[in-house]
Amino acid sequence: MGVYGGASTYYGVELPSERLFVESGYAAALNLHPTLCPSGPYCWKHDSIIQGLANLGLQSTLLYSKFSCQLFSSNVLTQIQEAASSSLVYVMAMEFQLVDEISEDGFTFTLPWGPEVPVCLKTATFEDLLNNRIENVFGWVQIEKITPKSTEECIRTGLANALDMYQNPKHYPYKGYTFGLAAYDVWMEALTKGEYDRHGHWWNAMVWSECRSQFANYFRQFAPIECTETDQLIDLLGRAASHLATSANKDLTDAVKLQNVCEAQQLEQSIPELVQKVFNRL
Repeated sequence: MGVYGGASTYYGVELPSERLFVESGYAAALNLHPTLCPSGPYCWKHDSIIQGLANLGLQSTLLYSKFSCQLFSSNVLTQIQEAASSSLVYVMAMEFQLVDEISEDGFTFTLPWGPEVPVCLKTATFEDLLNNRIENVFGWVQIEKITPKSTEECIRTGLANALDMYQNPKHYPYKGYTFGLAAYDVWMEALTKGEYDRHGHWWNAMVWSECRSQFANYFRQFAPIECTETDQLIDLLGRAASHLATSANKDLTDAVKLQNVCEAQQLEQSIPELVQKVFNRL
């Protein structure tokens, strides 16, 4: 969501983060690996999210994927250079980062967490990219500004995407991951055993807490209708977000982390039905 927030600012669209999260559907996501490694927020199928963002006026085009049969050739590099010269491009690496500048030798990227964070790319020379010398670069995506759909259509698409995540979670994860509310069971099992990636737990807790916080704030600020269900969503999502944020504290014992994740799971069980009721009223 960070790169699309940057894109909305760059293109003068100025979409509030709550709309980006909810009207794309991303706010309802939950994806985990059994080890709780930090890849959880990235390694799932984002197709419906990309369509939701296009409805908001930010169209994405995949320029290159490491997982396709296509080699990273000079032709691919030229395509990325041309796209970055006329629009916005982001790299899918350990972080998703926007291209900030293009020089004669390579790209400079935005640094969302600061230059001291090792997962962030500062630069990438064209020579290093062509010779595959930079690890963990998985793809390149172009973002262009297009005419957005109506607000009503954006809302319906976002909530429909959220409902599909709840109702058809098996459509989203890659092999080895668990998506949707069942991911809470995976999370709690890892904490119960005490065998998990500590940094990954913190990162997953922070990301998935933010999703629920953005979901709650959306209904607080941009609720498409005012009803009992939206009030309940604000309360339940806000409390679930708070519990997940608390569990992210690295100084807590596994037992306390587990308690907070369990509380979040219990609170979120009612969310799909409430979202469905709001959707039916639109």
